[in-house]
Amino acid sequence: MNTRSLEYLVALEKHRHFQNAADACNITQPTMSFQISKLEKELGVQILVRTTRKFNFTKAGLEIVRQAGIVLNEYYRLKKMADDPQYLVSSNITMGIIPTLAPFIYQHLSAIYSMNYPTHQLNIVEGTPAILQTMINKGEIDCAITCKPPDTSFFTELELFSEPVVIGMSHDHHLSKLDEIDLRELKGNSVLMPATSNCLFSLVKEICEQYELTIDTQFTNMNFDSLKHIIASTSALCFFPAVSALGYAGQKIKFLRCQPAHERRVVLLFRSGHPLRKHYHNLQHKIAQCITGHINESSLLTS
Repeated sequence: MNTRSLEYLVALEKHRHFQNAADACNITQPTMSFQISKLEKELGVQILVRTTRKFNFTKAGLEIVRQAGIVLNEYYRLKKMADDPQYLVSSNITMGIIPTLAPFIYQHLSAIYSMNYPTHQLNIVEGTPAILQTMINKGEIDCAITCKPPDTSFFTELELFSEPVVIGMSHDHHLSKLDEIDLRELKGNSVLMPATSNCLFSLVKEICEQYELTIDTQFTNMNFDSLKHIIASTSALCFFPAVSALGYAGQKIKFLRCQPAHERRVVLLFRSGHPLRKHYHNLQHKIAQCITGHINESSLLTS
């Protein structure tokens, strides 16, 4: 087995067409087909199900493609390290951040890097948790600040902070006079849902099921900024992560703590064995200290 055969496999999964994949790899279609068959024999696993006109990846084949992408990313990184001795000393870091955290956390990250890591240039990419995990696997970003993923088999995750889930409503809402809300007393109330791609979607759905809240289907697949505008001018209720709510409380919107409390866990995610893992461990403590301080100091989240 060699890296070229893995490159052919990844290209085939990307293009889903033998000739197009072969063209992308600058080889002939028969060579591509032969190399994939050779790889199957080498691994002792059927990667493709072939018919006369098309092919499909087996379930095992898709897992092998995924692992092949990880192996290739680490190989390319190793080559870069060998070609550039300064790679570990001074480096550009491309970090992914989920949209519900990016507007709040960027200013703090910028300050942390300029003060503590002046030799590192920080580049930011926004994306949903699923997209960011894919980008890490493909080597398109180095790390990501995201909610805790369900499967971290191929990642190292460092706990950053846990933020309370709060409930938002119009300042004119009859519940806005309370200091906090007992979720057990909200039975039957309707709640707006965040977009299905939002990492809070599953948690909000669980809360609705647990406390018998009704899911409002009038507005669907909305981001948090849109939901804030909706609750400001209607009688709707909506759950938000605390960091997303900071800075928005005022005459039009009020956010209340919930009892029993529910939290969103935020982690720093990167590939296991990443050459900058020591840097990420140092960064973990600085981010956690900074953000936790802001959450604890906010009047929104204190009794």
